[in-house]
Amino acid sequence: MIILQPREHESVGLIIIWGNGLIGSAVTQCLARLGAAEKTVLPFSWSSPFKQTEELAFLYSFLKKSLISISSQDHTVHLLWSAGAAGFSCESVDARKELDSFLTVLGFAKKLHRECNLIFHMISSAGGLFEGIRRITSETVAVPRRPYGRLKLEQELSLGQSGLKHIVYRPTSVYSFIGKNHRCGFIPALIRNALSNKETLIMGSPSTLRDFIWAGDIGDFAFRQIMTQGRNQFENATYILASERPACLFEVCRWVENVIMRPIPIRYSVSPSNAADITVAAGTAPRSLSVSAPVENIRRILQSMLTRG
Repeated sequence: MIILQPREHESVGLIIIWGNGLIGSAVTQCLARLGAAEKTVLPFSWSSPFKQTEELAFLYSFLKKSLISISSQDHTVHLLWSAGAAGFSCESVDARKELDSFLTVLGFAKKLHRECNLIFHMISSAGGLFEGIRRITSETVAVPRRPYGRLKLEQELSLGQSGLKHIVYRPTSVYSFIGKNHRCGFIPALIRNALSNKETLIMGSPSTLRDFIWAGDIGDFAFRQIMTQGRNQFENATYILASERPACLFEVCRWVENVIMRPIPIRYSVSPSNAADITVAAGTAPRSLSVSAPVENIRRILQSMLTRG
């Protein structure tokens, strides 16, 4: 986890980012552009509840001292849960382990809330909650089809019942690239395999529709929520974050081919569980969400791969 303390900001005291993957790292980059901030990196053990207890005890002591130094009565602490070892195709046992870790952190947040004004920000998943649904709106009822979606729904319900102030973000298909040692999504996998002249197995059909959104756009939106939501006039909120411009997988492959200027070896694996469309109705995403052009983002991914590997 990463703890950031922006200097000389009138409403934000501490920002705790739990998980530094695609979205967590995007929020961290936004904060870095803001200017000077004290940064502390601490571990969190996914596989050991005993270690988690020790780590959270140390974190609680660390944060209490930090809150004293910034006068916690005048500042808000934001905790962003963007962690997750379980992917979209995870099994039930992996989802259960991740839910246990989330509930442990949620209990920690409730304890910390006694010491400060705390807002819990949670990254959920529109794809997991609404798999197979077209024209998703804010009124659409979540009907998860697989363990990953049920995990996200259970996390949302637990947060809603916690009594904490909270904001839930439900992004659609997130894409970006932060390094070869991190989970690689669909678009980076296309680029990586094409550069190595390897075949990409696509779980879906050429006509399968997805709504792809750049991780940096989500990070920018969450960052602005963190910097503007304080003690006064706060209301819990849930946002669906989408481009609202669905593209079929065939079209996405053409985007990538046009950028890297070479054909992509592709094989489709069509099954009902993987070929279902997921799209979002126009006007559902918040107006303040800025959506960047996918082709430009694909160029960014390519450049990152060529320079960082």
